[in-house]
Amino acid sequence: MRHPARILIVATLLLVGLLSAFVISLAGSQSKTRSDTSTRFGERATISAALTGSLFVASSRVSEVENPKRFGTRRVSAGSLTAWTRARRNETAVLLDDAGRVLAASARTPLALLRTIQARPRYIRRALAGQAFALSNVLRFQGRPSAIEFAQSFMTPYGRRVLVTGFQPQLLSSFFAGYLRQVPNPGGHAYVLDANGVIVGAPTRDVKPWQHVGEPALTEALQRGHAGTFGTTYFASSPVQGTEWRLVLTAPESRLFAAVSGARKWLPWIIIAAFALASAVALVLLHRSMRSAADLHQSQERYALVVRGVNDGIWDRDFVTGGLYISSRWKEILGLPASVEDTTDEWLSRVHPDDRDTVADAFRAHLEGGTATLETEHRVLHNDGTWRWALVRGVATRDGKGQPTRMAGSMTDITAAKQAEEQLRQDALHDALTGLANRTLFLDRLMVSLAKGRRDEARRSAVLFLDLDRFKLINDSFSHAVGDELLVELGRRLTTILRPGDTIARGGPENTIARLGGDEFTILLDDVRSDEAAAGAAERILLALEQPFLLRNRQVFVSASVGIALSRPGTTPAEMMRNADLAMYEAKRRGKARWAIYNDALHEQVTTRLQVELALRDAIEERSLRVFYQPVIDLRTGAVTGFEALARWPEHLPPVTPDVFVPVAEETGLIDALGRLVLSSACARLSDWRKQGVVSEHVTMSINVSGSQLNDPNALIGDVSAALQASGLPPQALRLEITEGTIISEPERVHATLDALERIGVRAHIDDFGTGYSSLSFLHHFPGETLKIDRSFISSMHEDEGHFEIVRAIVSLAHSLTLKTVAEGIDDPDQLALLRGLGCEHGQGFLFARPLDAVNVPAFVAGWDGAAVVSPVPAPVTS
Repeated sequence: MRHPARILIVATLLLVGLLSAFVISLAGSQSKTRSDTSTRFGERATISAALTGSLFVASSRVSEVENPKRFGTRRVSAGSLTAWTRARRNETAVLLDDAGRVLAASARTPLALLRTIQARPRYIRRALAGQAFALSNVLRFQGRPSAIEFAQSFMTPYGRRVLVTGFQPQLLSSFFAGYLRQVPNPGGHAYVLDANGVIVGAPTRDVKPWQHVGEPALTEALQRGHAGTFGTTYFASSPVQGTEWRLVLTAPESRLFAAVSGARKWLPWIIIAAFALASAVALVLLHRSMRSAADLHQSQERYALVVRGVNDGIWDRDFVTGGLYISSRWKEILGLPASVEDTTDEWLSRVHPDDRDTVADAFRAHLEGGTATLETEHRVLHNDGTWRWALVRGVATRDGKGQPTRMAGSMTDITAAKQAEEQLRQDALHDALTGLANRTLFLDRLMVSLAKGRRDEARRSAVLFLDLDRFKLINDSFSHAVGDELLVELGRRLTTILRPGDTIARGGPENTIARLGGDEFTILLDDVRSDEAAAGAAERILLALEQPFLLRNRQVFVSASVGIALSRPGTTPAEMMRNADLAMYEAKRRGKARWAIYNDALHEQVTTRLQVELALRDAIEERSLRVFYQPVIDLRTGAVTGFEALARWPEHLPPVTPDVFVPVAEETGLIDALGRLVLSSACARLSDWRKQGVVSEHVTMSINVSGSQLNDPNALIGDVSAALQASGLPPQALRLEITEGTIISEPERVHATLDALERIGVRAHIDDFGTGYSSLSFLHHFPGETLKIDRSFISSMHEDEGHFEIVRAIVSLAHSLTLKTVAEGIDDPDQLALLRGLGCEHGQGFLFARPLDAVNVPAFVAGWDGAAVVSPVPAPVTS
């Protein structure tokens, strides 16, 4: 009996040992099965989140091409934005500039939303920083349905812009539902949640996308980690790249870990049960494990269906098995047949040689944990031999040691977007008409050139600022189309005449010449060693412009004024441009068709001019500009026959003479307002003097009229009529003085204006006569009554025989045309005697009185003794 007992004991011990080993092995297998199952479940969440982000990337790439076409103009109206919003069935749309300011908003955009956008929430800051798309969490505004804002960044010739479109969450939920239903999570749910736990997307209709998730414990669990349990439910989550959202999968633990749960339930009974049941239980557990593996395989097949349904090319690499899956859409993007093998070599061999290192570095950085996701843009070879741009995105899953086990992602064809981006860059840096550099690119080149000068003090830069003389005349004489052709040909001619030494190191000569707009061009000369070298380039330009341009079988001659500015230590690009501009205007002032070099005196002149302009604007608005009155004397009787109204600087300001502030008024367009002020003040003053008996009804008032006022005859006649009506002065008492230079510039326009003024009773004088070249035809039909002889002839006529003869001829000419004469600037009795002898009727000058303030006029008139000043009339001077 002992022997069988020993055998039984040994057998029992062996069976117990085998059973113990089996139990230990089974427990380890259960633990591994649970770990693998949770890992696979987490991979589903991670890859599904990556696919979710890919959907937005694909959508944003289309928008990056289309949005600049729709909203890339200087101004976008609210009406066009509203129409686009309705066509897209969006809730709202708001367009922002690169500073986050609202450029336009669609109709019915809530004020609360505009205030939210202007407060710069995180999704707006991301879009302004250049992120292709950025999504808000679900927003709620009182009295309106919930909404999600989708901010899309895109480039235009006017800088970055952001289009913020709003849509209701249920629309996005239906967008997600199609593929969320395919995500395997047995007996559980799939959600896309925003940062506040509000449902953005779900696969079933019974889940409301604008409400908080219906599993409260899940919200708390998500705050603790990306995976785990709450109650009897297991969850896994993964962030959606570029958003604050998360994709969350849930499943009952009993179903997800069926094999492990079953083993734990039966293990105590196996230990107690008879040894004969051990094999049966093992078979049952083996069957369960195989079934779990089959479920996982089926899940992977279902997931593959989702991958094939996405428009982007999808790839999936398993680092454990070494396998690579490439979707048919991936191959279709590159024009490859479906039969091409899914191999890494096939993929990498198509990457552009210049981009291979960049792509390899991006993959390596992500696999080593240096980046959260893979994202790289590179060129790939299409089957037709052309290069296409592709955006490759992906995310890797890792084991417990942090080693990558699997990596999946997408490939998007972004060729159209890259071409649009390149076109935008071209448009943003070049002039559309001539193809030359624009101001932005020119300033960039100038900055590079100045940087070189800081490293080498002997090296200087020069900017030539070129402006065509009388370019408006060409547009008006021919057409704007001919003017545009001239600008194009001018750009080509400038490019050909520059020497190699005139160009900067990078970009070539086309990048040293820029068109700033209109007929303004700038030229950058790099490494200029002297002022003479810059002046030589300007001389070559002026010489080249002496040759005519052949435009539409016509020869067109043009000239230009060139301003030159050379760099100094510390000079900025803006200062160089300003200095060259000032020098150009100095060249025009000297007579056009010439060049001038900037110096500090020019800047002082401009500073003074600006100060005068600002003070003049204030003086006109505040009506503090004074009007003085210089008497006009009858040279035969000595009687006061009229006054000339003259503008004078406000008394409370530092003195500025009329020869300074009047040209400033003409250059800045203030001359019209100045003329209206003098006109209304002078008419009112003469009317008051007549009512008070200071002057007789025969005394007239002369007002100077500028060429700018004559450019708009209707406005001038309206101003004159208004001044006469407001003052009550009769039209016959008003005289308008127009310079001879103004008359000869546009005789027909001036003649028509003077005719219209004469019809209402206002007569005209030709001022500064003798300094221009009026035609006898115009003088013969001049609708006025008087010529005013310029003071430059009067001042020296008693000393200069030539000037005396000129004055004699003017007086004789006027009398032959039945016109009267007024001599300006009579300062000497000898001048007066000669003028009276010539038969000149009227005169004014310091000999009689300086210009008087209005308050001093009554005293002057009361004390005026003409007989004491004017001697008896001598016999007329004869030849």
